[in-house]
Amino acid sequence: MLLPFLIGLITLFLTTKNLFAKARSREEQIADLEVNGLIETVNYKVNRAFGIEEWGDEGSHYFLELEDKSILYLRDQKLCEYETIEDDPELNQPRQFPCTEFTIRKHKTKGYLIDLFCAGEVLEPEIIIPITHRAFFIYLLDLEPYLIIRNRTYDQIKTEHLQRSQEKNI
Repeated sequence: MLLPFLIGLITLFLTTKNLFAKARSREEQIADLEVNGLIETVNYKVNRAFGIEEWGDEGSHYFLELEDKSILYLRDQKLCEYETIEDDPELNQPRQFPCTEFTIRKHKTKGYLIDLFCAGEVLEPEIIIPITHRAFFIYLLDLEPYLIIRNRTYDQIKTEHLQRSQEKNI
């Protein structure tokens, strides 16, 4: 009866020890991804931007007109870190994104944002469109988070989303 208890205790100790040993810093995790070729780096130049308000904890949504007139749809919870903060004296910061130039590093296969490096001038979004109903929110979630749109103009997309925000929930 004592032997199974001791074996269980030793197993628990070794498992817990391995879990703590595997905890690595963010820098170590990023270095591992780089060594394994799992980071994709993309540079962007932006003319103008509009946003869609955050819903729940899904993060910010932006439509960015790029230098070549294509549109980048960017959605990520991490983008909230670059927003204006004015209600907490310890965390207050000016807007950092969107901006005229930025670089993103994302995971090549899993697609999540690793880093965003802002450069150029900060762009105040032309408008932040409210999400007024669940159908609009679900539509946005169905879009790929780093989607490049080439078949419509920035103004067309902005108008479509303004209209979507005014539709009644079905």
